Amino acid sequence: ASAAISLLKEKGMTDLPAATVITDHSDHSYWIHPSTDLYLVGSEGVRAALQRKGVADHKIAVTGIPVRPSYSQHDNKDRLREKLALDLDAFVVLVMGGGCGIIDKSFIEQMQSDSFPPNVQFVIVCGRNVKLLYRLHEALGDRDNVMLTGFLEGIHEWMASADVLITKPGGLTTSEALALQLPMLLLEPR
Repeated sequence: ASAAISLLKEKGMTDLPAATVITDHSDHSYWIHPSTDLYLVGSEGVRAALQRKGVADHKIAVTGIPVRPSYSQHDNKDRLREKLALDLDAFVVLVMGGGCGIIDKSFIEQMQSDSFPPNVQFVIVCGRNVKLLYRLHEALGDRDNVMLTGFLEGIHEWMASADVLITKPGGLTTSEALALQLPMLLLEPR
């Protein structure tokens, strides 16, 4: 969207102000466009990276990564687990990032090994990756300690119900987990 608005501005087809919110812990050149008026970034490190790429300092505001208020509200974990049909006494491991490839063959093999303590419950979120969800259903069957799901509404409740999150180190997800004080295991940090 930033590229499209910048191009429209360059061609004189609009004079609307254009702001880009960077919800990551790093910069990417595909967010930088000559007619962007303002960049809202999560940290001084991202500000410095944009400056090194030629973005003027007056076009950068360090605002932090925006997180919905629902991630700052700590509901009762037992009540949420009852609502979500999770075991009240289990150690709940939430796995997110199926749409991004962190759930691969080795992950599936590890899950098939049954080498986890009996009180561990996994919630594996495949997002919109229907092929992965089907593959996991075939590979893992109907295990009592594994809940497989596609895209979830109210993910903040699932995160607030978990004891640990396994995910990729995306800026928004990690900021949400930090707001919930949810410990994380980050896969493939770059």
